[in-house]
Amino acid sequence: MSEVIAQVSTVLKHTKPTFYSFWQEQIQLWKLSKAENTLKTYRSTLNILKEFNPRLNFSDLTYDCIEKFELYLRSIRGNGVGGAFTKQKTLKSMINQAILKGHMKCNPYQNFKIKAAVGRREFLSIQEVKTIKDMCIEEKNGFLNRVRDIFLFSCFTSLRFSDTMNLKYGHIRQNPDRIEMEIMKTSKLLTIPLSANAGKILEKYMVSSPTNPKLSILPKMANQVINRELKVLIKKASIAKHISFHCARHSFASNLIESGTYINHVKELLGHTSMLQTQIYAKSLKADLYASVSRLNEFYQ
Repeated sequence: MSEVIAQVSTVLKHTKPTFYSFWQEQIQLWKLSKAENTLKTYRSTLNILKEFNPRLNFSDLTYDCIEKFELYLRSIRGNGVGGAFTKQKTLKSMINQAILKGHMKCNPYQNFKIKAAVGRREFLSIQEVKTIKDMCIEEKNGFLNRVRDIFLFSCFTSLRFSDTMNLKYGHIRQNPDRIEMEIMKTSKLLTIPLSANAGKILEKYMVSSPTNPKLSILPKMANQVINRELKVLIKKASIAKHISFHCARHSFASNLIESGTYINHVKELLGHTSMLQTQIYAKSLKADLYASVSRLNEFYQ
């Protein structure tokens, strides 16, 4: 507690911060509103910037500086397009904060386009999710069973890893059965209907009369550990895909669209603020295209 008070006091004392001290202070201010993994990205990018230019300050942040930082990331550090994109996006976000707080006037990213990696959003089909749900895992292998439960719960609810681990008794509502919680990444209040499959997983871990609404429900695991065990699970299910925990959220969205759910409903269930975020899941399977034309043809008969 004394350490936290000292950190807050340090934030309040600074009146004319340098860019790096401003960055550190902003991380402290975000501690209650951003996920720890997000804050780790800001800390990591700060360390890389200090390697790039130990004396970088507000006045140094020009278009030329951003170009040289991109060159440093790609040529010196060996970052790929995706890695450089994350660092540039983080720096851009911090510069936006500096502008909001009056430390800068011009945004050097105004004419600089950050290149994003074109990645494939891997997901499981409805049948593959069913295969994992129905596969037999020996009771003695309790750890792998718990990994399956947590992963499937995300497939059935769309919750990110951080929100799955943060799920508490106070988030569960009845009549109708649902989850109501503030999502850590966006701080948006989200309502997610609880399907029968998701409900069965919760029942497995919930105690009959919890006394504390802030008590967590699902087993706690590190993201790195659960992703390692997912490789075992996916291989055991004979699925030839590279699946991480976040693929459960992609699977939820893609399976909804595959089952014929209206895309605006998918948007609400995912907690997206823009339809553009949701449309990336609406890539039709080739089989669906033929089926769609076939259904249309029936109307002409």
